[in-house]
Amino acid sequence: MTSNEFNVLRAVELNQNKKMTQRDISKEADVSLGFVNSSLNHLINEGLILESGDKEYQISGKGYLVLEEHKVDFAILMAAGFGSRLLPITLETPKPVVAVNGKPMIETVIDGLRSIGVKKIYIVVGYKKEQFKYLQEKYGDIELIVNKDYVVKNNSSSIYAARDLLGTGNCYICEADLVVSDPKIFNKYNYKSSYMSKYIEGATGEWGFILKNNRMKKIVVGGNDLFTMAGISFWKKEDAQAIKEATIEAFSKPGHEDLYWDEIVDSILNKIDVGIQEVGHDQIVEIDNVKELCALDKSYEKYLEVE
Repeated sequence: MTSNEFNVLRAVELNQNKKMTQRDISKEADVSLGFVNSSLNHLINEGLILESGDKEYQISGKGYLVLEEHKVDFAILMAAGFGSRLLPITLETPKPVVAVNGKPMIETVIDGLRSIGVKKIYIVVGYKKEQFKYLQEKYGDIELIVNKDYVVKNNSSSIYAARDLLGTGNCYICEADLVVSDPKIFNKYNYKSSYMSKYIEGATGEWGFILKNNRMKKIVVGGNDLFTMAGISFWKKEDAQAIKEATIEAFSKPGHEDLYWDEIVDSILNKIDVGIQEVGHDQIVEIDNVKELCALDKSYEKYLEVE
């Protein structure tokens, strides 16, 4: 199945029993009208979509079996770090639990995941780990994984702490200190492994991607006219297994303490097929400092003088 056919199939699943023109499907699937026509015909002929004859489409049982291979099984949230760039606020509160307009950042991520039916969520904690326990009571099926090395090792230590989960299913891996304003960025079904990404025109110092035909060739730091990291990625089961194996290998060697987990991904891009899912700059916001926090929530302006 091509990516265009998959996007059409997913669009139909999201809008079952609704009257949808091919133009509607084109907009929902972000696929050209010509591709919608050919994709629909192919999917109907393959028995993946059923057509009522009145512009109503339904996913068949066979279609759901196909989608099930691409369904999100669980999510891992990385919440172990100090959040030092948000001092002095994070002296008392870990960064993911800092409230923005009354809602802790981590809850915007969890709510987005739950909106697509992700029930099992694992949170890798370290700094002030006890402050995350309330999430278990509030949401239910949440498990905390303690990263004992967060003080002395980089964020790859959180992936190492959760390594036994990798390869057990399709999963999202998310930074927990994000403000997700649009839960529609999360997809219940995903065609292939991908990083959510924001396009930055001109020069930037952000982490980003070198792509060829929507396949990631290199992860870089800084560049021009770059698709950059947005803090959330989706991994097919087999690709997550490859990350697990590469992480274990990396941690067996000296010098792994300073590794970012994305550097481990970069080392195996020749083995796995990773793309991007472009998102808008306002759909996910990463807060890097107190000034950026104040731009979203003016109640923190008293900390500007301290910074």
